[in-house]
Amino acid sequence: MECESEEEIDSLVSQILEGGQALMPLNNYGFSKKFAWIQDRFGVSWQLTFN
Repeated sequence: MECESEEEIDSLVSQILEGGQALMPLNNYGFSKKFAWIQDRFGVSWQLTFN
C-alpha cells in the first residue's frame, strides 16, 4: 500500500501492529524512504511504503 504522507504511514503501522508483529520494521531500506512489512493480529501481512 502506498501512503500519501509520513503521518499516514506512521499511523497505519501503529494501528496494524496492535496485536500483530513487524516482519520488517518501519525504516528506510534504500528502495523506499519509509517502508514496513507487518502482520496484523489476524495473520494478514501488509507492505506499506512512503517515498
